Amino acid sequence: MNKIILKYVLLAFSMIFVHVSCESTPDTRETKNTNTIEDTEKDLITKTEIIVKENIRFESVDIGDADPKLDKTVYYKIYINKELTAKTPAGLFFQKKNFKLNLSEGKYLFFAERWQLEKRKGHELAEYYRANNIWQMKEPVYLKVTPGGITKVHFGYDHDQRKFYINK
Repeated sequence: MNKIILKYVLLAFSMIFVHVSCESTPDTRETKNTNTIEDTEKDLITKTEIIVKENIRFESVDIGDADPKLDKTVYYKIYINKELTAKTPAGLFFQKKNFKLNLSEGKYLFFAERWQLEKRKGHELAEYYRANNIWQMKEPVYLKVTPGGITKVHFGYDHDQRKFYINK
């Protein structure tokens, strides 16, 4: 009986010690940043220009009649000028997945790649996999961003037509 009590007391002290030592230990790691401010600014400008207000809004949602038993969680990887720029939030087929970007004025090549949460044979947990080609956008499209305007892009899969749709 005394051995059991002693084990619990030692366990309690060790837990308290670990908790206290984790909270009081400062982070002494140093990160070395060799980029200059000019390099960082150039990277930001070439990828996405920061503007106070968004000027392009995306909405992804499937339309049409589909079997609710087949509904899956999906998200889209968004490519602007062939570079992965964003990912939509994940949601079921018929849930709207919205996101916004700020892009400078100009013409952009847009492509959306669909990913689905699936449990596959031989895997314990469900994982996201690139959806089959029938669910995918066939060709990239150009989007025009104008000054002072908001470009709206609606896309997803049309279950009645059995094809990807995009309205811009």
